[in-house]
Amino acid sequence: MDDANPVSSLILREFKKQANAKAEETNPKQILGGNSSNDAAWQAVLDSLTAAAQYSLEAITDVLLGWRKNASAVVNKQDPADFQNALVNATVLRKRLAVEAIFLEAALAVLKHGSSQLSERQGSMLEGLAFDWIVNSERYIEPRFLELSKCCSKVLDMCSQILGALSPQRLATITAKFLKELCEAMASGKVSRLKSDLPTPRQEIFHLCRGMHHVKLSLRTNTEIQRSIEVLRKLSPLQHTAAVRKSQVQHALAEMVTSILAHSVAKDEPRSLPRGQVDLVVLEAWYQAVTTLRSNVASWAAKGSKHAAVAIPLQAQLLCLSKDEVFEKEVNCVIDNLQKQLRGEYTGLLAALNPLGETEKKALKDRSVRTSAVSCLGQCVSTFLRRFAKAKTADHLEKWLKRTLAGVLGQLRKGSFPLMEQQVLIRQLLVNVSQYAPEYAIRLLADPMLSEPTNLEMVTVGLESLTAVILSPYTVDPAKGEEAGQEMGEAAQEAAAERLVDIMRGGGNPLLVHSAVQYQGELSLQLGKFMKLCKSVFSGSTLVANARTLAEVSAKERLAGLPAPCTAALRCVPFVLPRQWVESPALMAEELAMYTIHVEPSVHEAALAAIKRSMCALPAVRSALLTGLASTYATLPDDNSEVLYKVALILVEVMGEWRRMLEDEQSWKGHQPHDAGALTLDLPRVEGYALSILCNNSVQVRQAGIKVLFSVRALHRALQEGAAVTACEESSRSSIFFTGASPRSVLGGGDAAAYLADLVDQLGDDCAHSCYWQTNYWSSLRQLARPLPSVDTSFQEVMTATGRGRDAVRWARTLAELTRAAASGPCPFACTRAAEYICSRLQAILVRDLAAGRAVLPGEHMFDVAQLSLSRCFAAVVMASPRYKGSQSNGFSTRDVVRLLFATIRSCGETQQAAAVMALGCCHRDNYALIPEELHSLNKDFTADRKTVKTRLRQGEVKVAVAHVLRVVVDGMQPGLLRTEGALRSAVLDCISDARRHLAASPQEVTLEMQQLRCCLAALCTRASQELGLAAHMDFPSPLRRQLFELLSEWSVDSTQAVRPGTYRAEVQRGFPGAVGRVREADQQRAVEADLAATVPIVEHCAQAAMAALMLGPVFEKEARTLQGKPLAWVHQLLAQQADPSQVGPLGVDPQRMTVAVTALSNLLRSSPAELTGLFIDQCYAASGAIAHAYFQAVLETYATVNISIRAHVLLALVLYKVVDQVQSVRESALHLLRLLAERVWQEGAASHTPVHHGTLQPNGTAWGLIHHASNGSLLADAAGATSPPATLVGALQESCHAFQLELSTTLAREHPELTELLCVEVMARQLQPYAAVHQHAVLAALAPWMKNLSFAARWEGNWSERLLKAMYLVTQRHAAAFPEQVETLWRNVAMNKRNIVPVLDFLVAHGYADSNAHPGQIVDVQLTVPKRIVLYLARESPADAPEEVNQTIDHLVAEAARLINEDESETAPMGVARALHLPTASATSAAATPRHREKVLEFSDEANWPAPEVDEAPWPEAPSLLTTTSRRGSNSISISRASSNLSARHQIGSVPSGIPSVSTGLDRESPGPMGTPGAATPDVSLRTALLREGSPFSTAQLGDPDTPASMPHTPGGHVAGAEGEARHVSRPEVAAALVAEALLEHQQAARRHAPLLAHLALVTGDSPVAAPVPGLAAMLLAHLIAALSMPHLQLQRASGGMLAEYEAAAGLLAQLKEMAPHPLWPRQAPTPAHPRPTSAAALAVVVRSLLAALCFEQDLRERWAAHALHWALTARSRHWANRSHQVFRALGTPLTQEACARLLQYLHSCLSDFNASTQIAATDTLFTLTDAVDVTPRAHLVLYPQLYLAALVALDLPYVHLHAAALTLFAKVVGRMEGADPAVRAVV
Repeated sequence: MDDANPVSSLILREFKKQANAKAEETNPKQILGGNSSNDAAWQAVLDSLTAAAQYSLEAITDVLLGWRKNASAVVNKQDPADFQNALVNATVLRKRLAVEAIFLEAALAVLKHGSSQLSERQGSMLEGLAFDWIVNSERYIEPRFLELSKCCSKVLDMCSQILGALSPQRLATITAKFLKELCEAMASGKVSRLKSDLPTPRQEIFHLCRGMHHVKLSLRTNTEIQRSIEVLRKLSPLQHTAAVRKSQVQHALAEMVTSILAHSVAKDEPRSLPRGQVDLVVLEAWYQAVTTLRSNVASWAAKGSKHAAVAIPLQAQLLCLSKDEVFEKEVNCVIDNLQKQLRGEYTGLLAALNPLGETEKKALKDRSVRTSAVSCLGQCVSTFLRRFAKAKTADHLEKWLKRTLAGVLGQLRKGSFPLMEQQVLIRQLLVNVSQYAPEYAIRLLADPMLSEPTNLEMVTVGLESLTAVILSPYTVDPAKGEEAGQEMGEAAQEAAAERLVDIMRGGGNPLLVHSAVQYQGELSLQLGKFMKLCKSVFSGSTLVANARTLAEVSAKERLAGLPAPCTAALRCVPFVLPRQWVESPALMAEELAMYTIHVEPSVHEAALAAIKRSMCALPAVRSALLTGLASTYATLPDDNSEVLYKVALILVEVMGEWRRMLEDEQSWKGHQPHDAGALTLDLPRVEGYALSILCNNSVQVRQAGIKVLFSVRALHRALQEGAAVTACEESSRSSIFFTGASPRSVLGGGDAAAYLADLVDQLGDDCAHSCYWQTNYWSSLRQLARPLPSVDTSFQEVMTATGRGRDAVRWARTLAELTRAAASGPCPFACTRAAEYICSRLQAILVRDLAAGRAVLPGEHMFDVAQLSLSRCFAAVVMASPRYKGSQSNGFSTRDVVRLLFATIRSCGETQQAAAVMALGCCHRDNYALIPEELHSLNKDFTADRKTVKTRLRQGEVKVAVAHVLRVVVDGMQPGLLRTEGALRSAVLDCISDARRHLAASPQEVTLEMQQLRCCLAALCTRASQELGLAAHMDFPSPLRRQLFELLSEWSVDSTQAVRPGTYRAEVQRGFPGAVGRVREADQQRAVEADLAATVPIVEHCAQAAMAALMLGPVFEKEARTLQGKPLAWVHQLLAQQADPSQVGPLGVDPQRMTVAVTALSNLLRSSPAELTGLFIDQCYAASGAIAHAYFQAVLETYATVNISIRAHVLLALVLYKVVDQVQSVRESALHLLRLLAERVWQEGAASHTPVHHGTLQPNGTAWGLIHHASNGSLLADAAGATSPPATLVGALQESCHAFQLELSTTLAREHPELTELLCVEVMARQLQPYAAVHQHAVLAALAPWMKNLSFAARWEGNWSERLLKAMYLVTQRHAAAFPEQVETLWRNVAMNKRNIVPVLDFLVAHGYADSNAHPGQIVDVQLTVPKRIVLYLARESPADAPEEVNQTIDHLVAEAARLINEDESETAPMGVARALHLPTASATSAAATPRHREKVLEFSDEANWPAPEVDEAPWPEAPSLLTTTSRRGSNSISISRASSNLSARHQIGSVPSGIPSVSTGLDRESPGPMGTPGAATPDVSLRTALLREGSPFSTAQLGDPDTPASMPHTPGGHVAGAEGEARHVSRPEVAAALVAEALLEHQQAARRHAPLLAHLALVTGDSPVAAPVPGLAAMLLAHLIAALSMPHLQLQRASGGMLAEYEAAAGLLAQLKEMAPHPLWPRQAPTPAHPRPTSAAALAVVVRSLLAALCFEQDLRERWAAHALHWALTARSRHWANRSHQVFRALGTPLTQEACARLLQYLHSCLSDFNASTQIAATDTLFTLTDAVDVTPRAHLVLYPQLYLAALVALDLPYVHLHAAALTLFAKVVGRMEGADPAVRAVV
């Protein structure tokens, strides 16, 4: 097949796949026995082929034929040429049959809608294949293969169907082929074969005739009618006469013709064709042919009675095809003859001509003849009604029907129709009658057919007919042209029943269609009588009464319990209901329930169908039906688990049907809303039934019970929704009504009621876990000490485990625990119903103790094991349920069960006693009052038993038994009940006191009973302390509790007693011989010793748990306030004790000891929360993981259960610390604490601190969007507001935990910003404590989001801002090196709020200022390491809306450093800052330093005795390297070199090679030229050269020249005064400058903006001595500016081959600056009147020019720098920094501007106005500055500054030599630069 139709291609591909698989099957039953029709996949393929064949029949047929050819070739591949040899093998035959069957089945599927699209070739091939198998089947399948005979018959039948499908288009060819084969079979050459006695020769003819049974005549056109006439003539039985055995051949041909005509009779063709569609002549020819054939057949039949069986059906068919006149004339006669045949009479002319013998008369009564007569009668009646019903009156029609049916009904009453085939024909006859006379048919069914219930045959036919009649109007689809009266298939009946049920559900009556509503009461009465008969007949045929099916019993027994009548009666339900069922729906449910467990499958299937139909059609009885089924099933005995399983599934199925009905009704527009009664459900009954069958020993039954629970929950919820819809539509009701029960409580805060299924989901696993070890005395005692296994611990696994004896105990305990939770919670009525059902079944399996005369639980013998398990579970569930007081039908109550259990303890063995004790331990609170009474009677009866009957118990055993009973009872009690149950409390406290005295009196006794008593005492103490500890109950006083604590400590290895610590194990070892000596046999001795050894850890753990419980209350109130007190010391000792390596948990401690420790700590904290909360919080951060976890868990549990006050930020900090713990349980606890905090503090109504159990708390609010199961494995599997166990952190890796912590912290910081300040302070304070580094890393990372919320106050001193900043500073100091990323993130998040930057920087500057001044002897740069790092972090974070070049951090620090202009070097640190930082202050000094000696100012009257210039500070130390310049390629290149010459400065200057410009120092009076001119060949010297010139105070030895001795004398011209200088206090601007230096490297834009100011700041402080507060600050600033602004650009140019010289110069300068740090750049020299220009000015000028050259990319640097230098020169408070600023301004060589000129002259005027020694120096510097500025100002511009000329003239009048000289130089420069001949100049001057 081509790809034009891809759908068909896919279908055919699937067909080949399925067909090949089926062809490989060799079992004939699987191939042809109907399995293919049941195979859903194969049936789907066939359906797909049918659908596809409507569009591509020819192509699909080709594919099918091809597949058959290939498959047959594979089968016959052994010897394709010799087919006979291949058939020898049976396997080959099977596969051959399989291939043919598969092909034929597929061919029938594709021909289902007709064969008109087939090609001639395809039709011929299919036709030939069919005839080949029909003719040759006997030869293909040899008789010896008996097992293949049925398969062959199936193939032949499908071949016949193929011919029938082809007949509409190929009728002529099929007929010709048939006649050809028939003639050959009867030819003379084959006469011998026909005469043979073997059946094979005759079978060929019979197969030919049977192969034509499905051929159909087409009678719709003239041609088809003519062709059919010819076929009818050729196929006439009388046309073919065999030589021998001709009657058999004629009979086969007659049956063939009858089958061919059946289709035409059913369609009533051609009579039913529209008038004019066919020619009347042709139609008349057809009728004539029919009449002729009917006459011939009648003549033939008259010749012998042996022809009657085949002649009668053929005559009836031909009569039904006759004209109306002929039919009406002869039908009555035919009917009369048929009735006589039914009676066995031979009438008419045949009787006269051919008298019958006895054999022939007997043949008339043959069943086949009677069957044919009934069939013919039905055809005649159907045809008559179809043709004349409308023309006849009702009376006439009714009379005719009464006359016609009288014979049939009479024979039916006599039982003449026992065959199912005959009954079906009669039923169909009645259905046909009902289509035209419904009232008559219904009346006929009511009486007489149903009036005789004892006539099962008649009743069966009547009931089936009644159902068929009721359904008959709904089995016809008028849209498809179907007609009434046709046989209904099973599918049609189901569809009809569904439609009728829908009508009944809407309030309709099924008999209304037939106008027979008046007969409904009669039908109901008759059906009720029959159902009573069925109940009496079939009462013993249920599955519980008879284990055999009816197929397994004898025929006689089957006749006694014939299921057909009952099945027929059930099929009438609910269309007609028995009278008693109408009156009592409960009776209906009970009887239908019994029929659902009938032994015959047909009965229980009919009953189940009746239940489903009734629930759908009768909504009002749904609840009664369901609860009736449950109640009936609950009474079934437990020994037949298969029955219980089956009925439970039935109940599940019924509930599923009810749910589907509700869904349909809600979507059904025509459905009327039900009232509340239709939506009721007795939920407790159904749940009680499910709970009762969960006690069964069968796993299947238990699983079915779980299914019932879940199904009834789904049903009840659906009913709630339906009730809501009904209430909305009717506006009258708003809730569901519970029959026999009050509305249930709400679980989880929702609107839906709670169900037992909910408890299974939510608490099932918890119950299984808590009860897993409670299988006997010792296992229940040690349950807390034993970890659960990794498998077989869930509720489902415990329920399905049955391999061991303890599994039954474990399941009973788990189910009882679940029942108690349900009874105490939302499902008490269901548990009560379960107790009612169970009590009756428990009573039935009890046994009687003959010695004591009491009923007890079944024994533990082999045959009683199942009964013991069942009774154990029954008793446990009854005790766990509310008290059941019995009923009239069942007097066995809960009190009787309690007495039964105590009787078992008195009289039975250990296993039964354990079962009884376990059941008592499951006691519900309603049953607690019964326990003390029976305990008293147990002690009382002991004495009586000893006197009368030999009892099993001794006095010690009674004490142990009482202790065990009380132990299990109080262990299962709900919290707080022991305080309210006075009688039980008194019994417990009396038992504790008695056991303490008994054990104290015999401390050395070691027996199993004593060990059990010790464990029971510890358990009772534990529970009594929990209940009565805080209340300080008078019956449980503190002295008694202390005594118990001391006694229990003797049984613990970690004893607190100083005398005998941990001697319990040794005492037990010493007691072994005495206990073993009581047993004689060696095996028993070893067993006793092993048992005693096993009890030691159990006793020890119970004692520890009891000691922990005794800490609750005021017993140790004063001792627990310190870690050295007895309680906390014992806890620490418990955690520090060495444990078995196999039992060590994740924290390195035995988990059971950890549990005890946590319990003890929780009890202590609950007892004294106010005094111990702070201590416990501190211990949560302990270095020991075990101790920290124990305290943390104690805080969590106490906070969850008790209203203790802990501030939110403290808990949140603890959560952030613990949420990344390496132990998963710690992380889960941290998240649980977070949920508690959310509910307590952040929820609505935060003031409400209702104590709730931590296992049920869940977080709310938007912050809990994180608490969800996430696919990345880092979030919690818990939903907000959902009730679930504590959430689990999915991620197991620390990275996942850290990611989750950060995300959680981010969310919390966003939603709870009010905690930011307090939380940050708390976390930072905790960070300063020594604990695990991994936690520091994680907590620092998690704190980052909170930093974004911080907003520091502008005045941060003295408040939380200062505390937090100090803490953050210290954290950075300690942890920045280890966790740089986390610390940086903290500070950067702080900087995200731009308002925080200034306070933080102020703090850093103040802190550095105070810290440096507090330690004047230390290097400040080292002390500023932490502030520098913080500044670097802050600078990396800039606001998103800020420009790129703006950096608030750098801007603020530069502004702070610029304040250096207002500082004086002699000033000290302000006291206010030192006091604000709480740091020690330095002693105050004077505001201005006093010079060591005052120099005399020279006037013109003095001698020219110029002293050497003084130096303010110590001499310049030896520098590691100096700056040297050489000329390369015409540019300045700066390189590092050592001084290699000891020549004088003047000789060096003179020896500078040509091409290198020289520099003027200003001291050379002959050459007072400028320092340099921009853009010109500016003289340049090295810094070393400038420092070694004449007059320099430094020698080459001091500068580190290796060739010059250190004793070389100084050169004249200056000297250094003083030795090593004293350290001075650092200033705030210097601290700010030091802090900003590091940040410049990463922020080029900010460095570019502040480059002039920072460069100037570096140069004015470049001569700071070694003892300066910030040594090397100048070199560091300059180096960072070069590295930030020039080196990146130069490196790019160098990579491309350009600016190599500039790169080398900048790199050299950068290297020398780095090497110079932390040394001064030049000596610290101050100008004097005698020496106004110090020699270090030349070095400064060199650095300025070098820096300008290095910063060549900064175009406006010179001008901006000059502005800063001028400003500093004129406004700096420090004289030294002002002088250096003048020098920098002069070195920059910027032309004079109007503003600069005005400011300088104004400054000069102010200096001369207030004349003193300091202002003289300032005036001199100003004159020098003006002089150098004039020198670089263009000549044409000087005319704009005539004030310079005037100022010089005025200054010439000064009496001081140095000022006069400076003024004279300025005057000369101005005059020399001006063009005196210029008229404009003359005019201006």
